[in-house]
Amino acid sequence: MAGCRQSTDRFSQKIIETVKLMKEFLDYLLKLIVEDKDTLSVEEITLENNSFQYNITAGSADLGKIIGRNGKIIQAIRQLAKILAVKKGIHVRIQIS
Repeated sequence: MAGCRQSTDRFSQKIIETVKLMKEFLDYLLKLIVEDKDTLSVEEITLENNSFQYNITAGSADLGKIIGRNGKIIQAIRQLAKILAVKKGIHVRIQIS
C-alpha cells in the first residue's frame, strides 16, 4: 500500500507542476501580445482531477489583440495550450472574460 501512495503522491505532484507550468506559459505568451500588462490576469480553476480552466482577463483594448482577427490568435493560444496539456496528461479549457 505504501508504494501505491507514493505513486499517487508523485502523480499529484506532477499535476501540480504541470498546472503551474501551464499558467506561467499562458502568462508569458499573453504578455507578449498585450500592451497593458498590469490589467492582464490568468486565473486557474480546477474542474475535475485532470481538467483545468484558465480565465483570461485584460483591458478592453487588449482583448481584441488576444482574440485576433476572426479569433485566430486565441485559437492558436488554445492549440498550443492543448499540445502542452496532452503532453502532460491533463485537459485544459481557456476562457476570455
